[in-house]
Amino acid sequence: MSFEDKIRNDLRGTTDEQDLPIPDAVRRRIDETLASLVGDSAIKHGTGQVDDKQNQNIVEVPSRRKAVFSLRRTRRLALAITFLLLSTSIWIASNPQTVDSMKPYLSSIFGWIGDEGVKQNLQLQQSGELPILTEVKNNGYILRIHEAFYDGLQVSFTYTFRKEQGEIPTGDYVIPDFQLTPSAKSVLGYTYKFDHGGLYDGYEAGVVKYFLQKKLPETFTLAINVPKFGVQHSDGRPYTVIQGDWSFELPITGVDHTHTVKWDNPLRAEHENHSFEVVRLRMSDTAAEWHLKLQIPFMRKQAMFEQGEYVHFRIQDEKGKELEGTGEWSTSHHTERPPTPDSAYIEDAWLYTPPVPSGSTITVIPMIRTMATVNGEPEWKETPLEGLTMQVPVQ
Repeated sequence: MSFEDKIRNDLRGTTDEQDLPIPDAVRRRIDETLASLVGDSAIKHGTGQVDDKQNQNIVEVPSRRKAVFSLRRTRRLALAITFLLLSTSIWIASNPQTVDSMKPYLSSIFGWIGDEGVKQNLQLQQSGELPILTEVKNNGYILRIHEAFYDGLQVSFTYTFRKEQGEIPTGDYVIPDFQLTPSAKSVLGYTYKFDHGGLYDGYEAGVVKYFLQKKLPETFTLAINVPKFGVQHSDGRPYTVIQGDWSFELPITGVDHTHTVKWDNPLRAEHENHSFEVVRLRMSDTAAEWHLKLQIPFMRKQAMFEQGEYVHFRIQDEKGKELEGTGEWSTSHHTERPPTPDSAYIEDAWLYTPPVPSGSTITVIPMIRTMATVNGEPEWKETPLEGLTMQVPVQ
């Protein structure tokens, strides 16, 4: 197990030992800390960015960038671990309804760990046992698909993964390897995949979502290959890959409710040799997709990397509350190859939040984020990039 995996496993144990999922907000803070301190890239990723793996016998795991370790960075990492463990414990203590919601069975996985936009805008089952849309048994394990929907912006489904005999040990992290079949790729086109889950009553429950870039027919078949799954064990055993075949096909019916928000003029800000643009905002009943573009000098980006800083886009409502992020991916390049001191660094980012109401004005702020020590305690420090804040009218 790598150093980063050990950290993430220790942090995960704070909630998994109590049969609770890791909240998206806490999981993001764990991965953001690892990204800024040890160079780990985010767990969530866009399937459109993932290259074909040379070794198909390895379950896809988060890719990692090389990191340079130092005594100073190790101390910062220790502070970050303490801070995040405390934050996770506070989250559990301040959300007793999560513990109270533990029942002998779930009525809706979307209702349990789904995005806020899904919880608020879809009619989810409130009582009774989970529906079973399809079920596959193989090699001693059962995969069940329970809920699914399509609304134009995303195709999403929920699943449980369990042993035919016995339970998945508390604290183990199970990662089914969901892969779109060639026929599904042809239907869905270019997609960005995000997934998350948690251990519940001895089995893994999770949500998988594919954000779309093209219009689909109202009825289609979602074909998924599941040739293996990975297990990260809580007792320190090596990461295990279990082979099998849990592939399935699922008929999907839905209506495209997406629309693109229009503006009279481009939403672009410039300050000195920096620029920021809100390129596009698409929304459906369950989510909003923000396409943002930032350009900064290459030398500033290089200095940020050396200081453990990174770009964070804060999207907040009219009351100043940050909207819940439910997925994020980005691409970047330099204006020259190889970059020179006069080059610019350009980053295109796609962020997903709950939908925002028509008639509101949303503020988008490019920030520089790092971990700082204040009065002996670690905390996030965010500094807005001067002159680049954008006001986004939503019509």
